[in-house]
This record gives sequence, structure tokens and C-alpha cells, in this order.
Amino acid sequence: VEGARLWVTDIDVVWIFDLTTRKGREIALPGAIFANDTTVLGNALFVSDYKKDLIYRIEPADCLDMPGDPKVSVFPGPLSFAPNGLYPAIDGSLLAVGFDKTAQEGRIHSITMEGEIRVLATGLGSLDGIVQLEDGSMLVTDWKAASLLWWDKTAGVKRLAPGFKGPADFCVVPEAQGLMVVVPDLVKSEVRMIRLAH
Repeated sequence: VEGARLWVTDIDVVWIFDLTTRKGREIALPGAIFANDTTVLGNALFVSDYKKDLIYRIEPADCLDMPGDPKVSVFPGPLSFAPNGLYPAIDGSLLAVGFDKTAQEGRIHSITMEGEIRVLATGLGSLDGIVQLEDGSMLVTDWKAASLLWWDKTAGVKRLAPGFKGPADFCVVPEAQGLMVVVPDLVKSEVRMIRLAH
């Protein structure tokens, strides 16, 4: 959700909806096999497809009322990892978690708008969702660790909430005393709410 708009992936397309009028528009993703996570960065919408090892870029992100079709392209090109969760980084880059098939491990990546890819963290499991916090640290969900994890470039990884079977893409809701992390567990058909203090 960004402003009054909601974006939703639907296997090989992405939808945009107006939260007030409920008007919707379908946007085709040519060649998509399993469109997964979405995020808005600047004037563009990014959509991961972890079965094609691609990230789609749709411009403009808010194309609900525009005449004609938005521009759909692959960003930055074929990847060496299967991208899953996406998030707009504090520094203006795109954060992407995914599984590196060559190294056989989960990694956190940063992709600049010019297409430069940097690996921020290695040695993780099967990563699904990611959110960057105000201090630059990150929350990620990991199917292999069956947990919600916290990662910081200096401190490394800390397990915050274990006991999941399939922790997926999640959201963070600010509260008076800290943050509430809402994590769906796909395998258990549950939603867990984890409160983190400031």
C-alpha cells in the first residue's frame, strides 16, 4: 500500500486498486511464472518472480487512471539468484532477498537504480520477506531457520521469533511502544503478530 493505492501480485500479473473506490486494473507481466512480492520505489513498481530469476519494473507505479499501458521491463536483467522479498532501501536502492543457486544459500542484495548489485549478507537460508528499519538493520523471514530474523551489518544475525513452518512476506506496523511485525505462516495457515520494543 502506498497512499490510496494497493498493489497485489496474481501469479503472472499484478493488480493495482484504489482503496476508496475499489477500482482495479490488471497489468500483464510478460513471461512471468510466479510473481511474488511488490514494492514501490520512486515512480516505479518492482515485482519479483523467483521462478524466473527476474524482477519486473513497471512505470509509472500508479497507472490506475492513465490512458494506455504502463512500461513493463526487466530490472536490471537476469539474476544469479531467485528474488523473493523486495523493499525500498533508505539509501534509494532496492533491497532483494533470495536464494543463490550457485552458492546454495540465502542472501540479502542491494540493487541501485543503475543496476549495480551488491551482496549485503550471505550464509542465510531460504529467505522470503524483508523490511529495513530506520537504523539500517533489517528484518527477514527464513524458511530454513523457520524464523523471523534480525540482521545488522556489524552485529550479524539474531533469531527473533522461531517456530514457523513457512514464514512469508510480512509487514511492520508502528506502535506507541515499538513495532508490531505481522508474519503469515503459509504452511500453518496462521498469521503471527510479534511485538518488538524500541
